[in-house]
Parts: sequence; C-alpha cells; structure tokens
Amino acid sequence: MALPPMVVRRVLAGIAFLGCATALAYHVRSYMPFFVDDAFISLRYSARLLHGQGLTWNDGERVEGYSNFLWVVAVAAGGLVHPELVLVARVLSCACVAGVLALLFASGLRRAGMGAVFFACVAALAVALCGPVAAWSIGGLEQAMLAVLLMAAAFHSEALHTSQPAPPAAALPMSLALGLLCLVRPDGAIFSVAALVALLCARGPSRATFKLACALVALPIAFTLAQLAFRKLYYGDFLPNTYRAKGAFSWARVEQGRLYVQESLKPFAALWAAGALALVVSAFDRLARRRALFALCSIALWVGYVVRIGGDIFPQRRHLVGVFVLLALLALIFLQWLWERRAAVRFAAWLLGPALLASLYLAQQGDPLRQQALNDRWHWTGQPIGIFLRKMFLAQRPLLAVDAAGAMPYYYELPCLDMLGLNDRHIAEHPPAGIGTGYIGHELGDGRYVLSRKPDLVAFWTPVGGDRPAWRSGYEMVAQPAFHHFYQAITFETDDPTHTRTRLWVRRSDGRIGMQRRGDRIEAPAYLMQGADEVVRVGRSG
Repeated sequence: MALPPMVVRRVLAGIAFLGCATALAYHVRSYMPFFVDDAFISLRYSARLLHGQGLTWNDGERVEGYSNFLWVVAVAAGGLVHPELVLVARVLSCACVAGVLALLFASGLRRAGMGAVFFACVAALAVALCGPVAAWSIGGLEQAMLAVLLMAAAFHSEALHTSQPAPPAAALPMSLALGLLCLVRPDGAIFSVAALVALLCARGPSRATFKLACALVALPIAFTLAQLAFRKLYYGDFLPNTYRAKGAFSWARVEQGRLYVQESLKPFAALWAAGALALVVSAFDRLARRRALFALCSIALWVGYVVRIGGDIFPQRRHLVGVFVLLALLALIFLQWLWERRAAVRFAAWLLGPALLASLYLAQQGDPLRQQALNDRWHWTGQPIGIFLRKMFLAQRPLLAVDAAGAMPYYYELPCLDMLGLNDRHIAEHPPAGIGTGYIGHELGDGRYVLSRKPDLVAFWTPVGGDRPAWRSGYEMVAQPAFHHFYQAITFETDDPTHTRTRLWVRRSDGRIGMQRRGDRIEAPAYLMQGADEVVRVGRSG
C-alpha cells in the first residue's frame, strides 16, 4: 500500500533536516574554539545566579552589565543539568539554530508538491552554510536564541497577513515570540514595531486590524514593562548599564554602522539578492507578500538600527545573524513562488536553488572576518590565569581590576572591577567628553575612581596583562604618582600544564595581598621581592 503524499513529504523533510543539521554541525566545528570574551560576562552573571548570589557581577553590587536577560537565565537553568556553562551555552545555541532549520522546513511544507521539501532544504542549507550563523552557534552570546524566536515570529505571521477575519487569539503565538525577543535583548522590541508595520500593510487600517495589533503587542508590552519594573527594583535603574556604556550617538557611529552592513554585501550577495527578489515579487503578488512582509519589515528596521549603533566589534557580524536567517526565509519564499509558475520558470527554480548555495559557499571563502573569528583566541588565556589567581589568593579575596571583563573574571570568581565600565555603575554614569567616536564599548574610564577603589591586582588590556595601559582608566592611573608609589609590576606563571604568564600590577601596601603590619613588624610576601626580570611560580608548598 502506497503512503500518502503528505507522509512521504514529511519523511523526506525529516531526512533532509538531518542532512542540513549535519552540515551545520560540520560548519560549526570548523569555528572551534570560538567564544568571545564578552560571553563570559553573561556567564559570570549566570553562574552567580545559579549559585544563589543573584543576577550580580560582584557581591554587594547590583549592576546590569548584560543586555541579554533571557539568555543569562536560560544558561543558568542549563547549569542545573551540566556545571560547565561554556558547554551549556554552546549546546543551547546549537539547539536554537536547529530550531531555525526546523521552522524553515515547516514553512516550506505549507506548500504542496515535492518541490516544497527541496526548496526548504535549500533555505536550511543556506543557514547552515552561513558563516555568522555557524560562528555564533558556539560564540556564547544570544544571537542563536534571537534567530529562532525571530523565525518563530515570521512563521506565525503568515496567518495574520490575510484579508480573512482573524480573532485576536490568532495573534497569541506570534505575540509570545515577539515578547520573548524583548527579553532576549532590549532592542528586540524593534521586531514588535516591524510586526505592527507589516500587519498594517497587509490588512490596512480598520477596527479589526486595531484589535489584532493590540493582541499582537500585548505580550511584548507586558514583558517589557515587567522587565523595566524588575530592573528598577533590583538594579535601581530603568536602563541597563550596557546602554550607558555603549549607547552614545554620533555620526561617526553611523558611518561605522554603514560600513558594517556594506561589508556583508559581497560575502553574502546570494542571500541579499534573494531578499531583493522576494521584495520585488511581493510587490505584485499578494500571497508572496503575505508570507514575506514581516521578514522584509524586520530586516529594514533592524539594519537601520545596526547602522545607527555603529555595528559591532566582534568577529563574524553578530548583529546580522537574524538578518541572514530572515533572508534565507525570503529565498525560500522566492524559490517557491518560481516553482508555482509555468514549467519553464519551474525548471529555473530547480537550478537557482543550488546556484544560490554554491555562490554563498564560494563567496565566503575569502571573507576576512572568518579568519578573524578563527584567530580570536586571546581571551582563553583568562582561564588558566583566573583559576591560578583564585587558588593563590582565595583566602584574601583580592579585588582584581581588569580591562578584559570576560574570561579572566569568570574563572577568577572573586571580586572584580571592570575598568571599561560595562559592569561598573560609576564609570558608566560618568562618560568622558566626545564619547561615541571611538572604539565601541572601550571609551569609558576613570583612573582616579579605580585608584580610589584600591584594587589589589590590575590587569591592563588582556588577561596576560602588561606594563603599559591600553584604555582610558589605565592611562589616567599611570599618570598619577600614587599609582607608581603603591603598585609594582610582577610576572606570574600558572602552575597548570600551559604555564601561562601574566604581567600584573600588585598593590604593595594598604591592600589584601601586599605588605602587612603585624604589631611591630612588617610582613612582605615573597613575590614582592622578585626582580624585574624574574617570574613568580608557586612552589610545592604552595
């Protein structure tokens, strides 16, 4: 007995999904061990939440130094299953991208015929072959979660963009996805605006449209208000600290953002072209327009926002991951539109799908940002150094001041001071003049304030430290005589197999690990007695 065509299509779709997921896994593996330093900032919040210390970066200080609330909470929840949060973050991200692939297949199967499976496979492979998607499947931040929720919103948008009457309850699935997007990132609210614009364009102004719009934004508004209330009650501020550290506007930022988007056009020309063709088709085909409106509006608004904020400093176009996923959906819509034309055009669609994938693959081979992501490994030195310092100074709990606030503080676990201000309220609330023209997220600093906190250890620039500062706080610190009076540069070597060296400034006196007065005598630790060219190692006695 022959199986029904629908069952056959679903079986083929399942097999094709596994093939696309395998291709994604191989692509993701090629980016190992990519994991950006800022991801460890979120992980430190997740770890402290998991261990009952609250959504904080330090004991006794409440500062919202993350901008991905739902991601931080989800990783902390994953920590209940497995203690290694780096692995948890990667598994969670890969699961989210797998969800994107599944939603693409589900969207493709809404069309009849075996061609639906083929074109859904093309769109899913386009996602799997996209370098930014693969990189941020293991990069440690929230992009994969944003992408799957964005795809879920696009999947449910089609039912709302019809001329047929729809009850407000029909907007609930899309409203939930949009609400969760607001919790993934504060700027996720942009997609709720895109959804309203798409709904208005699809249905036109009417009382029924107004009711649907209210239902559509009900959960985004509710979730946003709830987070604002939590933020004010818990952190004492309606704005996250990251906004104060990075949110400055300038025309220099706009130019940086324009270049950020422009430089993605060549390596991903196939996806951008597919999106442009879907835009043309949706202009005169109502069915295609119904499917593509939300994706088109979201891409337009998000790209404008990315230009406004100046793009990003991380490798592999973090802020365009969601855009590329939506472009893959638009490619699916366009290919299926071709398939539904007459025979000659249908044959062109069969050829265009593989051509899109081949073009996407070949164009990325010379993409310099792929190599930049592969070379972005400096922060991994923070793991052995952080663990070494924690073992060495656990009893004293010295305050560690850092420029790189990710891996080193995460593995150190003890009190830290973020000299760039992402996790420090004072530095974030006292920006220097001219902010918005320099390196994003690295413009803040206050050397006098940092010195007033009397950090016991200071690591300029990266976890391996150095004698010379790299950013504002460091420059202002070394310009003050008090710094050279109280601090001494010492090279430490970890006692693990890597024997990683770090050059740290240690507070000689009036601190937790320097010289201590015991009655009528002064005790000095041995590492303060080392010569300028000598290295401090831990002996067998500890």
